[in-house]
Parts: sequence; structure tokens; C-alpha cells
Amino acid sequence: MSGNGATPDRRRADAAIWLGTLVIVGFFATLVGLFTLEIPDANRDLILTLAGMLGGMVTGVTGYYFGASKQAEHFARREPPPLTQSQIGGPP
Repeated sequence: MSGNGATPDRRRADAAIWLGTLVIVGFFATLVGLFTLEIPDANRDLILTLAGMLGGMVTGVTGYYFGASKQAEHFARREPPPLTQSQIGGPP
């Protein structure tokens, strides 16, 4: 993480990275647990529900980092092209 002099935007970006990493690692750890551990019948529904919820979160994380919001962020930072004289209303 960034030091004490980090801007709020930088801290927010760092938090998003850590949270996204936690969700993805948790999802794959749950999958590994499903295939390698013996789950008691009393807990099976709870674990499968957890795996489904984490799967939805992984979809949100990948959509954020690689989908439309990342493209919107990229386009928001681009400067618009300069206006031409005909757009301003002056002589060409």
C-alpha cells in the first residue's frame, strides 16, 4: 500500500486492488476446498451458496477491471479534439 502521503484517489485505487484480489483468491480457495475436502452434509448448501456468491463477485471484479467501466475511465481521461474554425464559427 502507499505511504502516509497518498492521495485519497490513490488509497481508493489501492483498496480496490486489494479487495478484488481478496475476492478472486477467496473464490479459487473455495473451489479447491470443494474438490479436495470432505464437506459435511449439514454444511454443503452453505458452502455451495458461498461459492455462488463469490462467483458473482468475481464477475463484478473482472467486469470492473476489464469491462465497460475500465473503458469509460480510459475515455474520460482523453482530451477532446481541438475545435476547428468552422465549428467555432470563424473564417475557415
